[in-house]
Amino acid sequence: MTKLRTLYFTGVDVGVGNGGGEICCRNHIRSLTEDPEIDLILVVTAPKTSEEATRALAARLDVPLTFIPSEEIRKSDPLRHLRYLSRKFPFSYEKNLRHKRHIDRAFAVLLETAKPDVVIVDHLPSALYVPSLYASSVPRCVVKLNREAEFHRDAHQNRGDDINSPLMKLAFARWSRIEETIQSESDGVIALTVNDLPTDGSRPKVAVAIPPFLDAFERQWSYTGNKRVGFVGHIGHFPNKLAIEWLCVELAPCVARLDPDIRFRVIGAGPGDVPAGWLQPNVGLFGRGERQFVEDEFTQNDLFLAPILNNYGSKIKLLECVAFGAPFLATPSALSGLSFLQLVPTIDLANPQASAKTLVDLVNGNGALVALSEGIRWQVGDFRRAQQGVWGRTLKSVIEAASDRRSN
Repeated sequence: MTKLRTLYFTGVDVGVGNGGGEICCRNHIRSLTEDPEIDLILVVTAPKTSEEATRALAARLDVPLTFIPSEEIRKSDPLRHLRYLSRKFPFSYEKNLRHKRHIDRAFAVLLETAKPDVVIVDHLPSALYVPSLYASSVPRCVVKLNREAEFHRDAHQNRGDDINSPLMKLAFARWSRIEETIQSESDGVIALTVNDLPTDGSRPKVAVAIPPFLDAFERQWSYTGNKRVGFVGHIGHFPNKLAIEWLCVELAPCVARLDPDIRFRVIGAGPGDVPAGWLQPNVGLFGRGERQFVEDEFTQNDLFLAPILNNYGSKIKLLECVAFGAPFLATPSALSGLSFLQLVPTIDLANPQASAKTLVDLVNGNGALVALSEGIRWQVGDFRRAQQGVWGRTLKSVIEAASDRRSN
């Protein structure tokens, strides 16, 4: 069988990072190496300090790697060569692009010598580093981890910026246009959930959702009946900040009235990280715990909570729950990356009293938590088996779409 020669490129630090984006991209790399129809070539740009860890990852997966240090290796082009809007109103990724042009030069050489059948750009902003790809005729697809322009706007809003100001409107319009351009100039778009697929004219012929999953961890959840409910998520990430605020201010007082023995345990914020009004006697704020402590929480708490408002991307905290076999309650938005799950009880951020009752009934239900854990595990297993080979099938469709596009 002839395999698809697939070049994978990302600007995400997959070697050392442990954020949601890094975890998702590592999952994609591993899934691609496991697909029998794909012959993978890995290309990563990241700080030089990450090279050793990135090479170790590639060695574990037995995949060839080209590592391009992201640091500038020669004097950058003059800033005046950038367009006016890029100079005056750059967005976060764009500020450093003028220092990264060596990345595209190295990538262009590799594109010519490797002669891939198809290229995957993982994390949409990574496309900004390799404009030579979009000037070529090589079939290509881009992987979206969320809706970039909307996420950028919401992050500024939750930081306290006025999103109705002329500058913020201009920034959002520019990011939207760039996101749409990258999508429209790709032969395929792959998202973590259907919510992140384009719905406008930038949607290419191939637009699919491929949810990421983590392999099951050696340590697994077991029921203890300790009435502990956990949340994991650093408060510096604005969706987590909103979730922690709702848990402390809205949910915890309602739960205390129904069952004062239930205790919440928050990993990712300490008492000094939140306003005094958020502090509650039934909520423990444990700061940013080490990995061993986090694993203890996943395997020893009775239940996990994901009160996430936005439906961007896939929620890594729920993927970790699945990998540990831990039962969880979540909003429908948080479940967007696990939309195939059936009969999983959900919570409503607009109705904390009803959410509290759902939580208390589940914690106190006879065998309910064990049944929920087993049900989630079975459904995830069935879905993952149905997804086997999905990357190879999708890339074949991307190549066909590229051929159709270039023949028209």
